[in-house]
Amino acid sequence: MAPAAREWKGMGTEIRYECPDCGHAVSFMPDGAIGAGVLMWMLASSIVTAFFFFDKFGPGTLGWAVIILFWLGGGAAYALDLRKRIRYPVSGEIKADMPSEPRDSNPLRKAIGWIERLGFLGAPLVLLAGMVAILAIAAAVGFIKDVLL
Repeated sequence: MAPAAREWKGMGTEIRYECPDCGHAVSFMPDGAIGAGVLMWMLASSIVTAFFFFDKFGPGTLGWAVIILFWLGGGAAYALDLRKRIRYPVSGEIKADMPSEPRDSNPLRKAIGWIERLGFLGAPLVLLAGMVAILAIAAAVGFIKDVLL
């Protein structure tokens, strides 16, 4: 499978791959989008789990059902994309005549495209670094306000 085209679908891109021998085509999300989605799924599921466990009496039956649905539902959403990536490995090179992506002036689309190109581990690491930077700035502002002023 070799990359043939990239197009915007909703809030991300989708890459279409084609087999150079038989012409079979399949489309799926870039590795960076899958990695970022897995990170967000794990963070959201952890927060929901923490909310239910900090209850005075514990999660209860409904709480356990919500926790299980968050963990299994998010995992299933990205397991399908990961399964498709494993079933159709990328083994070819980009075609020389593949049309290049048009320049987009939308800064949000530029940022999303840049993060998607970082790969399965690179995208979540960059997002985590951004989160840590925002929290560090907030902590510094709080420290300056409470201690120094």
